[in-house]
Amino acid sequence: MSWRVDGASTTNTANSGTVAGTLNNANRVLVGDGTKNNWNGKIAEIVVYSGNIIGTDRQKIETYLALKYGITQDNTNGGIEADYLSSAGTTLWDASANSNYHNDVAGIGRDDSTYLDQRQSMSENADAILTIGNSTIAASNGANASSFSANNSFLIWGNDDEPIHSFKITDLPATIEARVARVWKAEETGTIGTVKLRFDLSGITGPDNDLNFVRLLVDADGVFGSGATIVNSSALNNTTKVIEFDHNFTVGTGFFFSIGSTDIDQAPLPIELVNFTAKESNGKVRVAWRTNSEINNDYFIVEQSNDGIE
Repeated sequence: MSWRVDGASTTNTANSGTVAGTLNNANRVLVGDGTKNNWNGKIAEIVVYSGNIIGTDRQKIETYLALKYGITQDNTNGGIEADYLSSAGTTLWDASANSNYHNDVAGIGRDDSTYLDQRQSMSENADAILTIGNSTIAASNGANASSFSANNSFLIWGNDDEPIHSFKITDLPATIEARVARVWKAEETGTIGTVKLRFDLSGITGPDNDLNFVRLLVDADGVFGSGATIVNSSALNNTTKVIEFDHNFTVGTGFFFSIGSTDIDQAPLPIELVNFTAKESNGKVRVAWRTNSEINNDYFIVEQSNDGIE
């Protein structure tokens, strides 16, 4: 039996067979082998089709699901399988061309043919700190009262997977003294207009981490030391460490972006982290890390968690 997970084909070699038949007044559908090894959990959505879905039609369906639930499609095998396609067949995000930024991919957009109306989104991945909304961000997509001006309009983004706990003191525009190492890239199809970007920096520690000094940096080629646009925040909360920006991505200002600080003493993290590893050794955890630079840094605190949340 062949399965697809996050846009990639996965074959179950332990059990094989086919699924066929007609659902007539069915009140119970099982996923599993029909005995005790059945799926026991929540399923957000089930889509049923009358025939086999292949090729670009499958990609369109997977794009709809990926955008709706903040799922990054698997591009391990390269090619076009992980490309995001609209119902019209337009490529919204080329996974191979954007391979350096195919991490934490999410998007907003309107596609009337699939009834997609994604007005705000955030990647489901644990290290995602960015939410983008169509002019505003609400408690949920359903609560977002904004609307897109035109059908087949999308904004999709991903990042280069640089550590969120690291920052750079090079490649900076004037007045910016440090920036987060991570760089995001967005691609727009159709007309989106001004969006709201919300960064949750609560997980990034530093000396004082005063968000009043944080700016959005937008650039056409990802080289922020030349030609970058600096955007002031539209709202911030120094208690929850959440900051928001309003920006209209255009060809003129570019689609690469990051966040930086005008005061390095107040920057989110006083080190530039190169790598961090944790391995089990004789029943204990051995941690190791390496930094490129440390500014106003006194010591490190290593914490542990059973669930990655608390």
